[in-house]
Amino acid sequence: MWRQIQTYAVVTVVTLLIWMLAESEGVRTATLRLTVDLSPEPGSRVLEVLPRQVFGNAVTVTMSGPVAKIDSLTRELRETLHLAAGIPNDAGEHTVDMRAALMAYPTIRDSGVTITDADPPTVMVYVDHLVAKEARVVVKVPEGSLAAPPTPAQATVTLKVPSRLQTRLPSPLEVTAPISQAVLDALPDGKFVSVPDVTLVAPEGLRGLPGSDFVTIEPPTISVGLTPASSEVNQTLPTVPVQLLIPPVELDKWIITLDPSDLSIQDVSVTGPADLVRQVVDKTLRVVAVVQPTFGELENAARTGQPLVKEALFSVFPPLPGPLRLEAADRSVSLTVKARP
Repeated sequence: MWRQIQTYAVVTVVTLLIWMLAESEGVRTATLRLTVDLSPEPGSRVLEVLPRQVFGNAVTVTMSGPVAKIDSLTRELRETLHLAAGIPNDAGEHTVDMRAALMAYPTIRDSGVTITDADPPTVMVYVDHLVAKEARVVVKVPEGSLAAPPTPAQATVTLKVPSRLQTRLPSPLEVTAPISQAVLDALPDGKFVSVPDVTLVAPEGLRGLPGSDFVTIEPPTISVGLTPASSEVNQTLPTVPVQLLIPPVELDKWIITLDPSDLSIQDVSVTGPADLVRQVVDKTLRVVAVVQPTFGELENAARTGQPLVKEALFSVFPPLPGPLRLEAADRSVSLTVKARP
């Protein structure tokens, strides 16, 4: 009895193995959606899928082959398939047979599985070759924003365009290095500065044309030397009044008289940001020349009877919201000091 049970068990196991083997070797048909990329290998060739066709980088295929191999292939085809090898090399329009291109893909070709159908069956593409041209670099900045001409790190760069765009290239051939006002505003006035990584822009006439997406510039960015123009302005005030600044208690001790010719400072130069200089000129900000003698200076002038000559210091009221430079050729003020009886 036991021997019969053993025999039945062995026969059952062998039968299952034979069935499993036959099942794995059996032919099956399966449908799979693949993500494909028709872009050629980086180099001198470019490819553009022509519009007005249903493609979207996806192809639905029908496969036929052994069950086990189809299952294995399905797992291997989860990533994007690059079909560059199946694309013609000659420039111009081409019809790509998607079933043939996929069957030439190494993973599918060597799998033992056959692709019997592809949807879409064909894809129209345009193949072109890149042509290298030397282009001059032109720096574009807002008018009047620089104190000296800009100096790009290199005078020329390489512009690569599809061959069909050669006839659309302007002459002279130039690429631009645009510098925005925001960049200039962040630079110090009047000082030479090298601005790195300025993005170069292809000629405007190429934009929007078929194949323009493949236009490249080498290098894509350069550094540009700039000397921003000063944002400061200068105005001259004909006269600035002189004010005496001493503690009230000193006024009770001295009789102080200013020379009539020194009641104001002549031809005061005001330099600074345009908005502040404008406020000084229209007297929104008030400029005065302050003379502040010390007690010792007053006492000595009263004792000797000699005039006290001091240099006035300029002040602005109300206090400045920003820097202003005030200068005059002659800031000296002569005081006569006498002791008050």
